[in-house]
Order: sequence, then C-alpha cells, then structure tokens
Amino acid sequence: MEKDINNKLLIQLWKEFLVLNNFSNVEDALEEFLKCCSETINSNIDEYENMLELSNNNDEEEENYGEYPPVDSIDELLIKEVYDLEFELMKVEGKLEDAALESGDVAFVDDKDINRQLRLTNMLGSLYLTQNFYIKAIDCFSLVLKVNPSDKYDVKYKLGKAYLYSDMEEELLKLVKSYDYKKDEALLMLLVSNYITKGNIPLAHYYFECIKLINNKLVEHINASEIPVDLVEKTPKNLKNKLDRVIFAFRTIDQYILTLYHYDYMKYFANNKLPKEEFKKIDRKFNFEKEIFKGIENKIYIFRNNGFYTKDDFAEVNKKDVLKLEGIGEKTILRLIKNGVEFKK
Repeated sequence: MEKDINNKLLIQLWKEFLVLNNFSNVEDALEEFLKCCSETINSNIDEYENMLELSNNNDEEEENYGEYPPVDSIDELLIKEVYDLEFELMKVEGKLEDAALESGDVAFVDDKDINRQLRLTNMLGSLYLTQNFYIKAIDCFSLVLKVNPSDKYDVKYKLGKAYLYSDMEEELLKLVKSYDYKKDEALLMLLVSNYITKGNIPLAHYYFECIKLINNKLVEHINASEIPVDLVEKTPKNLKNKLDRVIFAFRTIDQYILTLYHYDYMKYFANNKLPKEEFKKIDRKFNFEKEIFKGIENKIYIFRNNGFYTKDDFAEVNKKDVLKLEGIGEKTILRLIKNGVEFKK
C-alpha cells in the first residue's frame, strides 16, 4: 500500500474525534486520536482503503473538502499511518515561506500544492478555534498570515478572535493596528470587546462610536436583536451590505456576546452617545500616538498601560522615570526625543 496521506480525510476524522470527545487540551486529544488509530490499524485495513479511494476519487473543488460526509464513529475508522496531523500540515512552512519571499505573497503564487496546504492550515486553525484551543489556532493563523500578507483567506479576523479569547492584548493591538482598522467594523469590534474585558469602558465606548461613524446599521441592529449574532458562517469578502458587515463584526466576538456580558454594555453604548468632549479627548490621544511613537510602534502598549498618551504626559516625568518601565531603553528614549517629546528637567 502506498504511503500516501490523504489530508482531507484525516482532518475530517480529527474533527469528528474532537466533537465526539471532550478534552481539556489539544495534546491529550491528539494522543488519544493517534492511539485510537494505532489500535485499529491492523484489523480494518480494507475498510480504510475503500474510504481512502472514495476520498481520492472526489472530483469536487478543494474548497469543498469541509463538506466531506460525516462519520458515525471514530472507533470504526482507520488511518493507515499514525502520525502527528498538526506537524504534517505545518511542516510545509519552509516551502510556503520560500514562495512568499520569491513572489512577495503566496496569494499570487500559481502553485496548487502550496495554496492547498495554505487552505488546510487555515482549516485546521478554524477547527482549533471552535474547540477553544486558542494557542494552536494562533500558530496556524499566524503561519497563514505570515506567508500570505494580502490575507486572501481573511485570517486576520480569526487570529484577532484567538488573541482576544487568549487575553493576549499586546498581540491583538499590534495585529488590529497594522490595518486601516477605523474603516473596518470587525476589527473595531475586537477592540470594543477587549476594552470591556479590561474594564476600560470609556475606551470601549470610544471604539463603539467609531463603528457608528462608519456604519449606521449598528445601533438599529443591536436594538432589534435579543442577541445580535448570526451563527451562520459568513465571509467578509465583498460584504457591501452594511447590515451584513455589522453581523460579521459581532461574529468575531460571538462567545462574549452569547454570555450577554458584553451585549449589555453595547446596548448602553448604542443608546448613549459618548460625550463629544470625551470623544475628542480620546481621539486626540490616538492622533498624538501616530506622531510621537513613530518608529517605536511596538512599544505603544507599554506606554499606554502606564498612562503615557501625549507629549504632555511625558512632560510631567523625567527620563529616569520612563527608563524604569520594563521594556524601555535608551534607544526608545532617543526616538521619543527625536519625535518631539520633551521630558521634565
């Protein structure tokens, strides 16, 4: 029998295994999955060969592999070669990165195998995300986005969701703010949810107001819905309808909305405007960020967490005080000075 792994079938089996069983972490799940395969490998080889042939003869488009018919029981199925599924999918990283370096973006590489592996890695990440294995999901989505900067598969939203649910604020902010997020309802919604979680309600309200500025369907939808989440999978590609874009934005934080904790705040935001002066005050702080943090964007979260937003904030302290902050060194201080910051004498 040829040593040929059929990834479509393996992912379907792995998916069914996670759904049928309850594991606290992906390592335990994978160990049991491989054990299950190993125990049946010698007794049901004909059944597996038939299944493999059926899968290999499937002429449908690759995008439809997620619709592979569900199985009745993982115990009745067989994998002809026991191996770490995640490793097999992720080991193509080198090939993908080489392609990205060569062309600038995998999305423009005319290589069916590379694009297929990219879709499979994206699918595996989505599976981990639905099973709450967020760190594993982050590994998959980060790889896809790294080698596909144009984000052909809209991975940034799922990666942002994984960061949010993992309480990885620094990574979330870095991801969101690397895009033109003030024109993107879903990215703004991730920030709203993050700051509600952190207890920074004024800032959460500010970002909610930013969504209202670009989409007049937001308030209407949240007031008309008991829970404003459409659980039907949607893609943000070509979502021209404003209501569809609002629904997709809520889907990026679906678990929080379903608990009603964040929904209560958002209903308040929808029906109570942030005072104009408060909005301007917060907005001014972020305008200052762009100016004084140029070249040290990766340090913004450190300063924000310590109350430094504007030139005036820095003018109240001396350089020694700022150098006491973890992660801040002389080079950062010099960059701030170059950007127009003046410290207390």
